[in-house]
Amino acid sequence: PGLANNFDIENGESLYGSEKGLTEVYNSQHSNDCSNMKFIISNGFDSGFGSRLHVEGVGLAIAMHMNRIFLPHPDGDNINWETKIPFCQEQGEVSYTCFYEPWSNCSFPDA
Repeated sequence: PGLANNFDIENGESLYGSEKGLTEVYNSQHSNDCSNMKFIISNGFDSGFGSRLHVEGVGLAIAMHMNRIFLPHPDGDNINWETKIPFCQEQGEVSYTCFYEPWSNCSFPDA
């Protein structure tokens, strides 16, 4: 939803199937009623930025397979050293949302 534009899709400028895949992930993470959903909460992963994304991606895959919403660890996912840069400080963010969209429209209190 809005992650790939029509020009890219129509002219072969995007990876085949990426629009479908992104839509599936988006739909699995965004519920119309968070109170009726089950969740998996990340335990956090104290490692490098790329490694952390890889492991969190596995968590997302498991959540999707179990029909659950995957949420970040409520303490900001121990990502403090990666976000101690001017770009994140200017946004006031100390979590993945400094770099990426929020994981879900549901939040930790919903879980």
